[in-house]
Amino acid sequence: MTSTQMIMIVYIFSGLGALILTLHYLWIGKNLSRAIDIAKNLPQNAYLTILVSGIAGVMCHAAFIIALTMANKGGVSLIYESWPIIAVVATPFMMKRQWKEVNLREFMVSLVALMGVAIIILSDKAVSLGLEDHTVKETDYYSLGGYILAFAGAYLCAIHVVTKGVFSEYFKEMNDDFGSTFISEAISRMLSLVFMVAGLSFFSHNVSFIDINWFSTFFIGFIVFVVGGALYTYSLLNAKSPTVHILYYFVPVFAVVWLWVMREAEINAGLFIGGAIVLACNVYLFYTSQKVEAPQKKL
Repeated sequence: MTSTQMIMIVYIFSGLGALILTLHYLWIGKNLSRAIDIAKNLPQNAYLTILVSGIAGVMCHAAFIIALTMANKGGVSLIYESWPIIAVVATPFMMKRQWKEVNLREFMVSLVALMGVAIIILSDKAVSLGLEDHTVKETDYYSLGGYILAFAGAYLCAIHVVTKGVFSEYFKEMNDDFGSTFISEAISRMLSLVFMVAGLSFFSHNVSFIDINWFSTFFIGFIVFVVGGALYTYSLLNAKSPTVHILYYFVPVFAVVWLWVMREAEINAGLFIGGAIVLACNVYLFYTSQKVEAPQKKL
């Protein structure tokens, strides 16, 4: 499969899959009519929020993929993987609920967790830092643009994740966090599908259905994007602290382990060290979050 074919089919599975799952869940729970009534009376800001989520969902992946072709893949990956730090800061400002205030120590622990991710990425033998000849070169503005694009992708990814949580809050009257989560997921994914199709049509990309790996695209589009995304948003609605985003840093750890199982990568010291750092930081953040019985108001 080409990358264009994969992206197209993944977004079709994620958009239509999320819609079907949401309608089924609401119908079984007899909340469909209630959800429609709430949706009809939402303020304009709610529709703007989910529109931003859908656009950001496409743009963050597009920015990351393009950045990979412009600059060092290790550096680009590290910058993009920093989005949970941005989300930790953005979440309390965007979601209406009260949160445990993130203190400086917890924020520094989040940065240490990012260092663990950096160790994992940079320990890959395939990642070249471009310093082999030990010479000073002129500024490569093309590569610099790639890093800037990677940061833009990270920012958009954080916005995509948080805005889904914000939109879900508008349906709290349903008293069904999973239902609210699925509604946000379905609308955001369907909007992403529309924008993605429009973008590919603009660039005149043709998709052939002959060589598509249907199992892989279904797994990525529905299981990873829809089910994984819904569980992430659900956890955000029920977390006490916005540092819950740092749990995402387990993704690079599991990714390398998965590649090792598929015999596509080797387990090295960097994975053990970086993974231990990520694990220790998450244990600490979880422990500090559990110590708070109720969310505290910010001063």
